[in-house]
Amino acid sequence: MAIHALPDIVTRFAAYRALPGNEAWGSLHTVLDDGNVSTTDVAFVLDDATAKGDTEGTALARILLDLSRTQRLRLPYFVDAYVKDQPHTD
Repeated sequence: MAIHALPDIVTRFAAYRALPGNEAWGSLHTVLDDGNVSTTDVAFVLDDATAKGDTEGTALARILLDLSRTQRLRLPYFVDAYVKDQPHTD
């Protein structure tokens, strides 16, 4: 099991969600948008991302497997806070 600190991965997950079509978390939707955070749920999104050829989604799902249930639940909120804190160029 790899050790991941949430601040270290927040930017990567934010970049994934910012991709066109991933506004609702793309292949990771079931876990990060719906809040289904069991290991079985993460294995499901890993298989789904792999089947879709979603390379980054697959890599991120593998990271999710290493996180605790609590970290999985909190991650979307950390990403939202990170994105909100970034300067906007609108």
